[in-house]
Amino acid sequence: MSIAYFVLSMILSRQGWETSVFPFFIMLYGLGTFISGCIIKFRPLIVAASLLRYSDRTAYAGYDYQMLCAAAAILISYIIPAYMLLNKANE
Repeated sequence: MSIAYFVLSMILSRQGWETSVFPFFIMLYGLGTFISGCIIKFRPLIVAASLLRYSDRTAYAGYDYQMLCAAAAILISYIIPAYMLLNKANE
């Protein structure tokens, strides 16, 4: 996943960040979340990844909305499941 982020960043830095950058990052967030959820068998991560599969629709939005969608994707795929895992570990 790190290599994919690095390659995508290098490609897009040459084309300009004003292009549809964030849908690609959101798709990578979803892929990493899905793989992590399958490995640890934690259903909220798998559900969060399935929500991120609709990230292709953000390509038609403006740059500002793409940034907001990327922030929402991080909240949905990383932060909320992380707190759920923390609560499950503390039980």
